[in-house]
Amino acid sequence: MQESIHSLMMNDEKMKSGEKIDKRLLEVIKESRYCVVILSKGYADSKSCLMELATMFEHKKEIIPIFYHVEPSDVLHQRDPFEMAFKNHQVSSSSADVDEWRTAMTKVGQLKGFTISHQVEEVMELLSIEEGGIKMVGIYGMGGVGKTTLAKEIHNRLQDRKDGLRKLQDEFISEVFKDGSKKIRNPNEGSAEIKRRFLGKRVLAVLDDVDHGDQLKALAGGCGWFGEGTRILITTRDVQLLDAHRHVAKKYQVHELNSTESLLLHIKEKENLTRLRSLDTSHCECLSAPPNSMGKLTWLKRLKLENCESLLALPDSIGNLTELEELVLFECTSLSTLPDSIENLTRLKDLNVCGCESLSALPDSIENLTRLRMLNPAGCKSLLALPDSFGNLTGLRRLDVLVCESLSTLPYSIERLSLLEELQIGSCTSLSTLPHSIGNLTGLKKLHVYVCGCLSALPNSLGRLTALQEVILTKCRSLSMLPDPIENLIGLKSLHLSNCTSLKALPDLVGNLSELEELVLRKCTSLPTLPESIGNLTGLCIDQCKFCIDWHVKGTLISSIFPFPDHPIAWHLM
Repeated sequence: MQESIHSLMMNDEKMKSGEKIDKRLLEVIKESRYCVVILSKGYADSKSCLMELATMFEHKKEIIPIFYHVEPSDVLHQRDPFEMAFKNHQVSSSSADVDEWRTAMTKVGQLKGFTISHQVEEVMELLSIEEGGIKMVGIYGMGGVGKTTLAKEIHNRLQDRKDGLRKLQDEFISEVFKDGSKKIRNPNEGSAEIKRRFLGKRVLAVLDDVDHGDQLKALAGGCGWFGEGTRILITTRDVQLLDAHRHVAKKYQVHELNSTESLLLHIKEKENLTRLRSLDTSHCECLSAPPNSMGKLTWLKRLKLENCESLLALPDSIGNLTELEELVLFECTSLSTLPDSIENLTRLKDLNVCGCESLSALPDSIENLTRLRMLNPAGCKSLLALPDSFGNLTGLRRLDVLVCESLSTLPYSIERLSLLEELQIGSCTSLSTLPHSIGNLTGLKKLHVYVCGCLSALPNSLGRLTALQEVILTKCRSLSMLPDPIENLIGLKSLHLSNCTSLKALPDLVGNLSELEELVLRKCTSLPTLPESIGNLTGLCIDQCKFCIDWHVKGTLISSIFPFPDHPIAWHLM
């Protein structure tokens, strides 16, 4: 059996603002089993790239991400360099589209992929700068693959290395003599100056984190550069670098400490650390349990344990960190529970458990975190439910529940979140209902629910949310109708229902939504008609309805309602 590899490259500049994804590319995506996505710093600037990515997830393709000079965590959270791109899209694109793109980026950021920087390293190896001599290296390939970019990157790296050596030598001399020595103009001059100034002098020097042999040659090219009794300590990750420098007489390998030893080395019996304000142990992949002595850090305001993949539990003593304001447990994939003592963290404002895919529950004691403003359980795939005490988190202003695939509903107590302004629920594929009590969130301004395929109905209490300005219900494919009391949402400006393929009708009195400016009904393929009252919405613009071919509107002149004469819609007036 022969499989095909499709490659379809498009010039994004040729796509006009708002233009849809090319049909050829749609077909290629649909026919492909695997999709390789190259995520560069400018990826999110392109609407077409984001549309393609969302389409890949929509059709459940196997996606292989390649992170090109970007961090997966930045893709996941749409941080720099993607933050500004999404801010621009929020101005020029619909909220439904932006939410869909964000969800796609969040999903792809959670996937295991590849990072590309090996091309530069491979060419640097061919150049063999340390060997001397004269070499020519050719870089070849088809147009547009990045030959010039690669050459510029290598040039910049070599120039930075040359400038870096000169600066290192300059700093080395200045640190010792502190006499405003003349500035070094090039590495050869710097080596000669070091030999002249240090000759005959007894020196104790630490050369930390050396990663190139030419750094050693520039700073300590030989024992004859220094006086009797000199000791030079070199730290490096590359033992071959030490082997290549013939003046290194002895080597010592530091073996990896286990998780408890590593933290105890810095915390236990070190009273000067008790005033520590921030502790970051991110990417400590072997850290399975922080020591109980962490509870001594009572001044700590920020604790970051990001990507500690072996972390199984937090110590009970974490409850002693009563000054803590931020706790980041992002991508701690083995963490299955949080200690009850978390209730003592009454100053906590931000709790990030995003990507903690083994976390099955939040403790009831979380109810004491009344100052919490942001809770991010995105990607907690094993989370079965939020605790009944959840409603006591009265300081919450935004709640994002994304990719919580096992979550079937929200707690009734959510009604007590009186300050909540934004509720975002996305890709919760088991979510079948929203609690009736959601109607008591009278301060809610934005309600986004998307890719929740099991959600078949909304509570009538939704009509009490008179502060709502934006309701997005995209790709809720089981949703067949909206509650009639939605007519009471007199402040609603945007209503997005795209890809609600089971939606059969809009409420008869939808025309009472006098402030409604935007109604998106893209791919509502089961919607046969619009209610008569829609004629009251004189400021309305219906967007992207080319799949709603057989609509019938009774008793009104359609051209007097909708200001979009070029839309490809077949209207039948009856």
